[in-house]
Amino acid sequence: ESSGIHVTNLPDPDCPLHTGSPSLEISYNNMNDRICLTLKGNPGQLLRIQSSTDSITWNNIASTGPEFSGILTLEQVIPQDATTRFYRAAW
Repeated sequence: ESSGIHVTNLPDPDCPLHTGSPSLEISYNNMNDRICLTLKGNPGQLLRIQSSTDSITWNNIASTGPEFSGILTLEQVIPQDATTRFYRAAW
């Protein structure tokens, strides 16, 4: 946690229930106020990264296609007026 940013990854990648499913890792870079999102899945898998401000209404912010290598990295600038933001992987 830094500068009011709190990052929680669910489920824990070490959780035994987390085998074979796509995962979304989230980290915060306080040097440039950016959130780094790393989506991992199977090559060619169709996946989406979604964001929400209320965890009810979700918007696609990135998606993969047949050329997906298995890892997609995306950086998001944190707006000055940002409040709570949620991210998830969808398939």
